[in-house]
Amino acid sequence: MRADPGEREAATGIARLEGYLLWQAELGNARTEGESFAAGLTWLTEEQRADVAARYAEERVRLARRVLTGVADRCRTLDGEYTARYRQLRQRLLCVTLCALLACAALAVAALAVASGDAVHRSGTARGGYSGPHLPEVSRPSGGEAS
Repeated sequence: MRADPGEREAATGIARLEGYLLWQAELGNARTEGESFAAGLTWLTEEQRADVAARYAEERVRLARRVLTGVADRCRTLDGEYTARYRQLRQRLLCVTLCALLACAALAVAALAVASGDAVHRSGTARGGYSGPHLPEVSRPSGGEAS
């Protein structure tokens, strides 16, 4: 079942909104962690702590971007692999189904041929036609011999 273009567009919009919100949360977490890290450096001035917090957050964001880009690339690769595999499996299933149908059809034709052959054979013998091999009668000895 396939979604119509309106549903696909809505799903795409929702996915983008979700991605935006997740990225904003990541940026907020990076800033919070940077500030927390810098707060432990009590010997620095406020300006230096703010600078350390900003640099920490920038590095954290770069790392998150690299990780997410790698994950997205791997997802695209897997999607391509799974799509190809699914197509291959679907073709195999179609071939197996067709072979099974052909085998069933062949068995049905063979059964009909055997059934019609038996009917022809029976109808031929009822009319006095060929009834199979004739064996000679075996004669028994007559007389007083007892067995």
